[in-house]
Amino acid sequence: GKATDEDRSTLPKLIYISTSYVFDGGVSSLVYPPYKPDSKVNPLNNYGRSKWEGECAVRDVLNVAEEGDGQGIIVRVPLLYGEDCIDLKESPALEMMKVHLSPTPQGVQKIDDWALRFPTSVEDVSRVLKLMIDQLLTSTATNDASQINAGTYHVASPHGVTKYQLFQLQSKLMKIPVSIMDSKAVGENSGPPENSAPRPQCTQLDCEDTSK
Repeated sequence: GKATDEDRSTLPKLIYISTSYVFDGGVSSLVYPPYKPDSKVNPLNNYGRSKWEGECAVRDVLNVAEEGDGQGIIVRVPLLYGEDCIDLKESPALEMMKVHLSPTPQGVQKIDDWALRFPTSVEDVSRVLKLMIDQLLTSTATNDASQINAGTYHVASPHGVTKYQLFQLQSKLMKIPVSIMDSKAVGENSGPPENSAPRPQCTQLDCEDTSK
């Protein structure tokens, strides 16, 4: 049968990390950012679709099914970066800096200046996850299931930039002269990058509900 309130407080919980790419930027859905947790989804690429399917599994098995009793928490995040990366391949927020490492001239490379991203530190995301886990542990210890509810939460920086703007900022932080930056790369803002997976232009997340 369905778990009692006391049983429910001791059930294990799952925090599922999803992505802002479950949204399409309004291309087909005509729903535009910033997106709230209950905004209409419409992923454009396989990555977004796979994450959305994972969300559906969490809801169907852990939050909707009778035996689930609200055990699933979904956390959507945007582009992430770490402060201790040792390889530029570790994050798409860093990969464009590879143009400075080429041992031979490659010509001026085009860097996406069309899609708006919201780079968010993994340190900030981990702090939010820890707060969630602490609340879950507290609610279990006190038999109080009201502190954090099953459902979907957004965690993201409010600051939007393009990959080319990130390239400019990171080059400036490394004290690379503008003349060298301009000789290495140029921003391309005519549309989505060629030969890449379909991506929305902007999937900014509304984090107001999470901050509560």
